[in-house]
Amino acid sequence: MAFKTGTSFGFKDAVTAAITPAYTVAVWFGNVSGKYSPALAGREAAAPAAIEIMNELTRFHSGWFTLPDSVSRREICETSGKLPGEHCPAQAIIRDCYLPGISSAEICDVHKQILISTDDKNSFCPSCAHLSSKPKKKIIVVSQDVNTAWFLRSQGRKRDEIPPHFPGCPKKDLYLKPVIAEPENGSAFVIFKLLPAEGQKIPLRVFAALDVDSITWYVNGKLLFQKKPLDVSFLEPAPGKMEITAIDNNGRSAVSTITVEEK
Repeated sequence: MAFKTGTSFGFKDAVTAAITPAYTVAVWFGNVSGKYSPALAGREAAAPAAIEIMNELTRFHSGWFTLPDSVSRREICETSGKLPGEHCPAQAIIRDCYLPGISSAEICDVHKQILISTDDKNSFCPSCAHLSSKPKKKIIVVSQDVNTAWFLRSQGRKRDEIPPHFPGCPKKDLYLKPVIAEPENGSAFVIFKLLPAEGQKIPLRVFAALDVDSITWYVNGKLLFQKKPLDVSFLEPAPGKMEITAIDNNGRSAVSTITVEEK
């Protein structure tokens, strides 16, 4: 079977659609009130049900779709979905379908080569590698950017463990400061008076360094709450400009400013 999962904005719906040549199954999980729930993720909630139903339906059926002439197969990196790059490990390369001349020909930029000390105590960037006399080695890791980190989390996979950045690096704060993934800086939202406020909350997500244990959230200078770095929290928006600040337990911070219109 082939299936696609989906999770609506604000964790209000979890959906999965599965197909075979003989059957199509669609599964929806959610609250009829529209209330959000952290458990409403397509992969965790709806996919198992869709797969179980489809397995039961197809116990005595086999076969698959004939590949159209316009579709070919090629190797891709399973982590990024792009063509393999020079640093993609062999175990990450799979064969997949594509449309020649239409599908993207981008090269994977998710797997990166970095420099760490041979005792696995520090990692280095071009700005600080020459500042330490420690013996060094090269390793391949998955990019630590926001989107990749959250994608891996949604797939139940952990980020690669990277040693702490060299403390003498002149640019270490650029690598260690948190990044607010949601809401993105400059975003605009619309809320509706006639709809329940509970269903119009904005998710808060942050990407933090591996040495971070907690994130403290502020809105317009007022304390909101303290959470774990990978927790998804929710903010009830108010009309006007909202300055959202995330500060990690090491004092590093990030700010995202949004505007909210009420109708």
